[in-house]
Amino acid sequence: ARYYDRVIQMHSFDNGIALRIKKDNWGQLMKFMRKHGLAELTSEQEVSDIIHAEDGAVVSFLNRIYEVLTRRKVQEVTKKPLPEPSRPYAKPTGAAVLRST
Repeated sequence: ARYYDRVIQMHSFDNGIALRIKKDNWGQLMKFMRKHGLAELTSEQEVSDIIHAEDGAVVSFLNRIYEVLTRRKVQEVTKKPLPEPSRPYAKPTGAAVLRST
């Protein structure tokens, strides 16, 4: 709504998690994208993947739409590996902590 605030009316979209509501909302978005020359941003298959919460589907769509609307490249973020959690039986006891100091 920020980039097309006079065209996209937020009250036209329904809140909800029902499949019917998601399909209707995405149908409205697809109609808007076709009308404004943004149809190449997504496909029916990608919308279906987003609606059904397939892994990574929404991330790739959001990255692409961000780059088109802002004309900026999305910065790649590298995740640092998480330290392996210690097992409950391997946690240091009070005596071990006192010995190490």
